[in-house]
Amino acid sequence: MDASSTIEFRRRFGRDPLVRVRAPGRVNLLGEHTDYTGGLVLPLAIDLGLDALASPRADGVMGLEAPRMGKSARLRIDGVPPVHKEPWLNYILGVAAELWPHAGKTLERGFDLLIDGDLPAGAGLASSAAVTVGTAYALSALADLRIADIDLVRAAQRAEHRYVGVQCGIMDQAASALAVRDHVLFLDCRTLEMRSVPLAMRGLVAAVCHTGVQHSLRESGYNQRVAECAEALALLRRERPALGCLGELRPSDGTAARSILPETLARRVEHIVFENERVREATKCLDRGDLRAFGRLMFESHESLRDRYEVSCPELDALFEAARSQEDAVIGAKMTGAGFGGAVVCLVREERALAFQERLRGRAPTVALCRSADGARASLCTRRSP
Repeated sequence: MDASSTIEFRRRFGRDPLVRVRAPGRVNLLGEHTDYTGGLVLPLAIDLGLDALASPRADGVMGLEAPRMGKSARLRIDGVPPVHKEPWLNYILGVAAELWPHAGKTLERGFDLLIDGDLPAGAGLASSAAVTVGTAYALSALADLRIADIDLVRAAQRAEHRYVGVQCGIMDQAASALAVRDHVLFLDCRTLEMRSVPLAMRGLVAAVCHTGVQHSLRESGYNQRVAECAEALALLRRERPALGCLGELRPSDGTAARSILPETLARRVEHIVFENERVREATKCLDRGDLRAFGRLMFESHESLRDRYEVSCPELDALFEAARSQEDAVIGAKMTGAGFGGAVVCLVREERALAFQERLRGRAPTVALCRSADGARASLCTRRSP
């Protein structure tokens, strides 16, 4: 964790934090828009992230600071916090509300919390999940709750559902909390089966090429896609009442769905079905060390997100094509995150990374070269930091 976050906490609250958490962002290498349909995902945590620093208070006040956003608030605690008119506060208040049944007496006494770091918002790198996961780990450690990691992940997800109004899947929170360095997280979002799959990142970097187009999940077409998938599932259940979620469908089912669903919904289902197959195939590619085949699956994923799921945009597509043309450097590329803006992630050969970065300068406002990272962990501050 960058010492500057500790210094900033001290400057704003006049004392040192008791708890520190580093919650990483993520790039999703495959399995885009499948998590909320009970599908398969393959995210990689990266070394861009957010720091959550906290200390207890005794006056029933929440002191909340987000310096990178230029935001600050002091709120009285009177029971479970209500939804606030300031959207940024609801990520934090939602987590506090989810933890309240376990730690109400502790949290009622108040706390100071600072959210800082180097993870850009609206870039498709799961900054929202990093906020909720970082907050969940920080408050849990502050109250000594000893809640299991997966339960903190669920609390972070519910905070977005209930307080922010984004019906997100569980992938982003799971990646930020449970990832292992130099591995991708294979996660079945229906069963929550997960395993860490080695990714030979030695010799590779993840280049995050930002379009400069920020997205807001609440204001974009994200919730519309969630609703379309729910509608498609309801129609398919007329023929298959036992169907639990779209993630249970296989390729033959996706083809058959065309005779049941309207054209738009059929395209959405086809993306989900074949994207899940790409994740299955990708894990086999990694197991046998076939990065070239893995990269081809990334290219196919972007094309499906563009054509079937229609969540790309001209800026994303232009960056994708520019990256794919760099055959000497790029193994695979695709949009990452919800789309409608954000970033393209590229797996780039390390020895070509600086040249790749230079070639895309002017096409992308920023090209960040990222390493893989471990998931969030809370640590207690036992001595004064510099």
